[in-house]
Amino acid sequence: MYKKSSSGFTLVEIMVVVVIISVLMGIVYFNVSDSTAQSRDAQRQADLRNLQAAIEAYKFDNGRYPERCAVTGESWSGQIGTDYECNNGTNEYIIGLAPKYIRSLPVDPKLNGDDSGYVYTVNTEGTVYKVMAKNTVHETVTVGHAFQSCDRSNAGSTPFACKPPVSGRKCNIAMCDMLFNGNRYNSTKNTHLECGASNAQFQSSYAVWGGYATPSASFTPGTEQYSANMERLTEDIVCKI
Repeated sequence: MYKKSSSGFTLVEIMVVVVIISVLMGIVYFNVSDSTAQSRDAQRQADLRNLQAAIEAYKFDNGRYPERCAVTGESWSGQIGTDYECNNGTNEYIIGLAPKYIRSLPVDPKLNGDDSGYVYTVNTEGTVYKVMAKNTVHETVTVGHAFQSCDRSNAGSTPFACKPPVSGRKCNIAMCDMLFNGNRYNSTKNTHLECGASNAQFQSSYAVWGGYATPSASFTPGTEQYSANMERLTEDIVCKI
């Protein structure tokens, strides 16, 4: 026989109530945590779209995409508290964008170490740019996602006509499926590892990009080599990881 407590309940009854409360609290915590993570991902997507709109507005006024800030040893510039923060200690990782084109440059709502956060890069001519939410995304990003961090397709090994066309070659369909090498597609499909569907960075990053590179003056506009050179130089930014 179980003795009743001073409140009139047996010890077993009290223990059952405690277990039920613990389970319910765990369910509530899980749902709240998951909701918070989804909210952060939604914020990252909104931030990238706002940055993209501001960057394009900057180009419309200035004829080129904005510069990134100087960061020693890195090809990206990014928010304070990461490996990509500006050498001058400010949060102006995209030069000249705020406050005219965007009120202030956003920062990732939750970092995941030094190699994470909002980062930006642009080519020397200011004709191609890319912005990433790097290594912080909660959902598992897959190929075909609207915010995937590289221009990849679900083509797999299925060949498509090259875009731009290259005589005698069949290629995959997205820019980062197969990279140019010396103005020809590399037969080994030398896509960056971080652009692979199973790569941890690809699965935990968002990105937006824009623009096309200007081919070398040594190529004649309208020729196959001109188009191939344009894509190769554009890939240098769009497929950057």
